[in-house]
Amino acid sequence: MPKHAFGSLYTLGVDVAYGVVRRHSEADFIAGFIDGNMKVWYLPEALVQNHVLKGPVMAGCSCILIKRKVIERLKFRCQENLGEDVYFAYDVAREGFTAAIDGDVQCGHLPEKPLVKNTLDIGCGHKPQGSVNLDLHPEPTLHRSDGQIVLSDIPIDLEKAVNFIKGDCLHLPFSNESFENLYSNQLIEHLENPQDFLAECIRVAKHTLIIACPDPDGPCAEMPLHIQKRLLTPEWFKRILDRNQTLHHQETIDKPRDYLWVKIFKQGKRVFIYA
Repeated sequence: MPKHAFGSLYTLGVDVAYGVVRRHSEADFIAGFIDGNMKVWYLPEALVQNHVLKGPVMAGCSCILIKRKVIERLKFRCQENLGEDVYFAYDVAREGFTAAIDGDVQCGHLPEKPLVKNTLDIGCGHKPQGSVNLDLHPEPTLHRSDGQIVLSDIPIDLEKAVNFIKGDCLHLPFSNESFENLYSNQLIEHLENPQDFLAECIRVAKHTLIIACPDPDGPCAEMPLHIQKRLLTPEWFKRILDRNQTLHHQETIDKPRDYLWVKIFKQGKRVFIYA
């Protein structure tokens, strides 16, 4: 969602203001006019982008600003083969509320199915590596501060973090196998339930997962906010991952380093631990 989304939609001065999203196929925007028979007359991109459309409009419910009086009067409803977004747009027009679409407010979907060549970076921090980047703390946090005692962190640059999502790594807002690859660097050691985090990672990744954390015998293991100071050993990862019957520990490779890397290949059912 662009930074100007709220301001742009608010200045439309209508009861229901829509931004636009593309279809998952990357085809035209989901945007058009709805008639009295609840049929949506979708418009080509050229008639939506850089335009403001007013009247009985419909642009889905992915990016929408709704006045309180609308919420108090209407209820979302749906039925098979007719979504809640169509019903809502129809009810808005029927009840005489004003609505508009701003074609300059262009937002995106959260992935709902496997996408091509995509990577989710969980706990992306200041060095996002994914095509989608998730972190619970876009604001400054002790977890990223030097020494983890005095707050010295800065906000995440959301211009650099492509498709940034503020979210909880233990409750990822994605369906199963939404991403080809998953990457997480120096997050798991901050969690009270690292095994639950691993389960979520395995759930949303389709092919390859890379999880990195400080070596439990290295100098970084004793940082104040590293809850799992000595737990995350190669043996722990092997034991937890072996409980997943679709994965098999293949090899632990000993190399002198300060960090431990766990590489999981779901399709080949293999796990490599670089310690």
